[in-house]
Amino acid sequence: MPQLVEVLYVWADMKKVLKIIAIILLVLILGAAIAMAIMHISEPEGNPGSEADQIAREIQSAVNIHAWEAIPYISWTFAGRHDYIWNKKDQLASVSWGENTVLINTKTQEYRAYKNDQPCTDGCDAMREKAWEYWCNDSYWLNPIAKFFDPGVTRSIVSMDDGKEGLKITHNTGGVTPGDSYVWLYDEKYLPYEWQMWVKIIPVGGTKTSWGDWQEYQGAKIATSHSLAGKPVELISDVSVGKTLEAIGAEAQLFEELWQ
Repeated sequence: MPQLVEVLYVWADMKKVLKIIAIILLVLILGAAIAMAIMHISEPEGNPGSEADQIAREIQSAVNIHAWEAIPYISWTFAGRHDYIWNKKDQLASVSWGENTVLINTKTQEYRAYKNDQPCTDGCDAMREKAWEYWCNDSYWLNPIAKFFDPGVTRSIVSMDDGKEGLKITHNTGGVTPGDSYVWLYDEKYLPYEWQMWVKIIPVGGTKTSWGDWQEYQGAKIATSHSLAGKPVELISDVSVGKTLEAIGAEAQLFEELWQ
């Protein structure tokens, strides 16, 4: 009997501990929900038209879009985890992370997958889907300004709280999260310094990210410095451009299997 009583006391203590933990978790969840509600900014309505299109062209000019379009090959690393080699001319890309590499045609999504440099034999379609997801996000961060006039994109002007005007870009189709919107802020020379995001993967609307340290690559400007919620984040690094694959450190026959 004494042992049974002791067990009951222990069980009662455990119930108290579990109740306290549940209360703490509930407070944390409610606190997070309240904080998100406070930080959330409703997506602004924009005014589309020729004026918005002209601002979009001015921003593209500020980063030298024509120089960007002339670059045939580029490589970079995203967030220190995903490595890319991009044959822009033929719309082919190599996406590498961990032990995985996927060569993919970004127009047709035809692909070849490898694990530890060996042809994939299991879970290959899942690798392709993951590579496509990475590609859509990471290549967008490399140069989203190049997509201002892509099919399905709406451009509009919004009035900011400080009286400035912003350029709202909405991607109605394409990628993996259609419907995402971004409001670009830019200086007197139309060079962007910040955007606000209304995207599906971030629950807080209006999240701000800075765009800075614009570096030139064969004349094209690419932002290599960003901060999110005031904290620096390394997203774009090890950028290299060239007229051949060999010029950016890749093998000349890298995409040969995609042509077969």
